[in-house]
Amino acid sequence: MCNFVGENNNLRSLDLMHVKPENESAQHFALMLEQRQSKSLQRLALQDNDLGDEEIEAIATALSRQASLEELVLMENDFGRLGCVALGTTLERWQAPNLKQLVLSYNNIDDAGLQALVAGLVNCINLEELQLSYNHSITAVGLRSLAAFFQSEHCCLEEFEMAGVYFGDEGAIALADGLVGNTSIESMTMYIDSIESTHFRTAPLITEVGWSAFSKLLCNTSSINSTYMSNHTLAQICQHPLPPPYICKYLQLNAFQQHQNIDTAKIAKIKILLNHPDLDMEPFFQKQLKLLPHVMSWFQRARSCHSNSSPSGRVLTRTQSQKHVLSRELSAVYKFIRGMPMVAADGYCKYVLKTALKRKRKLQLMIQKAEEEEEWAQKRLKPEPEYD
Repeated sequence: MCNFVGENNNLRSLDLMHVKPENESAQHFALMLEQRQSKSLQRLALQDNDLGDEEIEAIATALSRQASLEELVLMENDFGRLGCVALGTTLERWQAPNLKQLVLSYNNIDDAGLQALVAGLVNCINLEELQLSYNHSITAVGLRSLAAFFQSEHCCLEEFEMAGVYFGDEGAIALADGLVGNTSIESMTMYIDSIESTHFRTAPLITEVGWSAFSKLLCNTSSINSTYMSNHTLAQICQHPLPPPYICKYLQLNAFQQHQNIDTAKIAKIKILLNHPDLDMEPFFQKQLKLLPHVMSWFQRARSCHSNSSPSGRVLTRTQSQKHVLSRELSAVYKFIRGMPMVAADGYCKYVLKTALKRKRKLQLMIQKAEEEEEWAQKRLKPEPEYD
């Protein structure tokens, strides 16, 4: 097998499951992997092989020349902190890595191990799926380190799995804070386990304290601008027990945006209408009435958010209505007029004057045309002189 791996230049996928090699065999396999000249390997899955830190260190070193790898599955082994250090170092040193899926579930990864992985994860600019499920030693401390990865400029992670990692409210807050500014993650898996599991029943669950952090992430209601800048991409949290209804409501809105492939600005607009019944117009007053047409246009476009044929419409019709949006539009106009009465009056006078001048010019053109027609008619009717 080792010779086959080292000499096959066309090998694209290698899955070794339940082999459980001795240490010497694992080291020899890593050596053959390191000596490969070809970069054809795209998938490597070493699942349930009891690979410890020493074996993973050797394999990680061997992978230093395999930056073309797209899928790396190391689940159900026995490595922890030292293995993560070696793996993180390899990932960080890769040039233009193609890695899209990294599966590290069911190992002994702790906070320090997770922290050692982060620099490598940041370098994996094509990583779309990360699985860390059932690494029970991970706590809020390790989860906080993921913020550097989630908030990195080129992060394109879409799926993140943390099932069986019971981190409680502190971990939920760390995750929610780390996701601020992230625009790629669409799905998260947390706390999935059997209700009869002893570990599940004794683990710290997420309470209202932790869910409030996710609520703030999905829709920060402290200001209109904060609501607009909230997360509009996270659409699924696989969780047992289920997230609270107010979390599911925002997840549903984000999911609608993805399924319909619409601009996230529309979802932001819906969240603003849901949570800000009284919109403050005073910040716009510095531009006097120049911004009023834009405000009116914003409300007119907002009416489309109430369509009963869309999930967003069904959410809004419980608290909003077309009539209510129109009422807010009129209220905004009133606030402009009340805030700048003289400007509004001057603006109205200018409008009347402009209209009057326009009508006057139109009348003058009509009179001029009538005089020209009269002159032409008189010339036609004037009798020609008679000559003897």
